[in-house]
Amino acid sequence: MRRASVSTPSNIAEGFRQGSLRAYLRHVRIAAGSAAELETKAELASDLNLWPEVEGTEIRAMAARTGRMLTGLALALEDRAGRP
Repeated sequence: MRRASVSTPSNIAEGFRQGSLRAYLRHVRIAAGSAAELETKAELASDLNLWPEVEGTEIRAMAARTGRMLTGLALALEDRAGRP
């Protein structure tokens, strides 16, 4: 879970720094995948009673929100690049 949570912003930064729209879009998609991975692992941890439900609910909600924002960013970048 730590790796997935660190991977999300790291991929955004790496893609942006590469300086091309195509690279940025690719890394934003990877970041969205990492957010989905975190959300899934948080759900599994809750299902397995590895932590209090409140913590799992909060982490899943934050990961889901982050994923939605990254999806929106990816769509905006696709529009900017002229992709369907």
